[in-house]
Amino acid sequence: QQVSREIPYPSLVGPKTVSPNGRRILFGVLPDKIRMFDLRTGLAPWETVTSPDRSMHTADTFLFAEPEGREWVLGGLNGDIRVFDVETGRPITRWKAHSGAFTALKMSRNGRLLASAGVAIKVWNYQTHELLGELKGHRSWVSDLEFTSDGSRLVSSSVDQTVRLWDL
Repeated sequence: QQVSREIPYPSLVGPKTVSPNGRRILFGVLPDKIRMFDLRTGLAPWETVTSPDRSMHTADTFLFAEPEGREWVLGGLNGDIRVFDVETGRPITRWKAHSGAFTALKMSRNGRLLASAGVAIKVWNYQTHELLGELKGHRSWVSDLEFTSDGSRLVSSSVDQTVRLWDL
């Protein structure tokens, strides 16, 4: 196998995610930046500091929102969910999701639901930020979330060594 493109960067690179349409990559630049790379143009049009007060960090979870990938979402250490514009990297909105840190974040494939999890899992209406439900059962931090393709169920895995399937 051959590497088709290498993206050099003069710092440690952290987590990354690819847009649903496959055109962009977001990656964390430790300790406190997120950079967007456009695969069509080969350019990195912006880099943003996750927050000047360091209340957010690239150790947080981030992902592209909705199927078109026009927005991206960041959340984790301080309990907030923040939404940003993909084209500019500028913040759009934020809301308090958890009273403390959370460790997992996942968008449903249709872009309508957003799940965030620490030990408890919260399911949100992405457009209105309304809390639709809280799922409790794990005994420790949730490490990953995944919606089924139709969005009717959520799968969670935890460091408590369990995987759970939730009907939504």
